[in-house]
Amino acid sequence: MIYWYPIVVALAALVSLPLLFADLGPLRKFHRIIFVVLVLVAALEAWCAYLASNRQSNIVYYNAVFVYTLPILYLYFFEELFHQKEVKKVLFLLGGLFLLFGVIKTLFITPFQEFHDISYIMGSLLIIGACLYFFYSIISRNLFIEMDLLRFPVFWVITFLLFFYASAMLNFASVRFVNTSNFELMVIIRDIINVLGALMYFVFAVSFYLPLLNREKAGINEVP
Repeated sequence: MIYWYPIVVALAALVSLPLLFADLGPLRKFHRIIFVVLVLVAALEAWCAYLASNRQSNIVYYNAVFVYTLPILYLYFFEELFHQKEVKKVLFLLGGLFLLFGVIKTLFITPFQEFHDISYIMGSLLIIGACLYFFYSIISRNLFIEMDLLRFPVFWVITFLLFFYASAMLNFASVRFVNTSNFELMVIIRDIINVLGALMYFVFAVSFYLPLLNREKAGINEVP
């Protein structure tokens, strides 16, 4: 069986690779964070697909990367985006509390060999909250008002982050109430989430070409 999802994510990482050597100006640090995300997800999905094909458990790896590492990377992305010290402190504090909760949950509540769905929902809420604050800042605080947002890679990254995590969180939040014996339903839900994820990661890769294609260099302004 060919697992298309890790292949698509790996292609997204390859598309993003040349930009490591491009002059992206202030966007360089954001691209590097996204590139690390793409490589991590591609490696995770390929390895977990291999384990699944050999009937081995892959939950530990999904917990380590999908549940905990990715939310921290995204929070770091937002911390680099916002220049307000108060916002940076809040993001740092929330990230630390999230990891602390994960440690406590692993040691005393749910072993790492079981999927940490509650932690995933919490991480998703943190990301969604940061995304909403970004759009709130655009609307109410005139963030990036002088820029063409459609040519701004960060705008596309955050838009698709919000879209994906809002959808995926609803799935994992309701998984306890879904009849797991209905295998076809579970496969359909999984495929929908995979399609959304593949689209998101490919947009991640392509979006950072926009400033180059338009011969513009996007700048990062401080939040008023």
